[in-house]
Amino acid sequence: MAESDVQPILQRALLALLDSKPEKPIEFLINHFQKEGEKTNLVTQAAHLLESIKSHHPATEERLLQAYNIISQYRVQKEVQGLTGDIYTDLLGQLLHGFLDSYVDKLLQKLKCHSNEYIPFLVFRAGVLTTLLLKEYIQEAQKLFKQLDTEGKKHITRSLGDCALTQLCTALTATANDPFSTLEIAVSLEVSQICKTFDEEVKNVTTWDSFMTENEFVSEAIDVFLHQVPSTR
Repeated sequence: MAESDVQPILQRALLALLDSKPEKPIEFLINHFQKEGEKTNLVTQAAHLLESIKSHHPATEERLLQAYNIISQYRVQKEVQGLTGDIYTDLLGQLLHGFLDSYVDKLLQKLKCHSNEYIPFLVFRAGVLTTLLLKEYIQEAQKLFKQLDTEGKKHITRSLGDCALTQLCTALTATANDPFSTLEIAVSLEVSQICKTFDEEVKNVTTWDSFMTENEFVSEAIDVFLHQVPSTR
């Protein structure tokens, strides 16, 4: 049930049932699950349009409009269509499928909207672009760690990791007004440049140094990224 993400689906169904208290609960649940299936299908279609492109791809704007039009076809009520917060959140989660839940949760906490509020295109666009950027950023942070881990020990010294994270923060802050150049500058840091700065900072340090794993490095790098993302609340 956990692997198939069934529990939250059942929970939403039961909460809807308790909230509505229909005279015919079985029919209510049948309609509820039919709507859930429709929602899942629209989210999957929209995600398929977006997941294969990069945030700076020339076709991104066109794909964003297409995806928004598709996902907005969901019928919230009998004669009312539109993109609601719960569907929007499902899409962002699907775009980050395969990454650790802790990474996904951190982003969704920044971008979450109320489940029943309508999401305009500009909010949708900003959230999807941020998600695509974070997805690329995580991949690049993982590559950076592997380059720093020259001996393949699955860990680096804490001071070296902190030095790299400091430079990532500096690069991200410098490009805050131009998000499309953020990745280009922030994750193109050369390992030789980081190591040179690291050598200058710790050449006089003689105390024992702790270690940093890849998960720790990537998690802290994500915190640096998310610090630049304004909350929707």
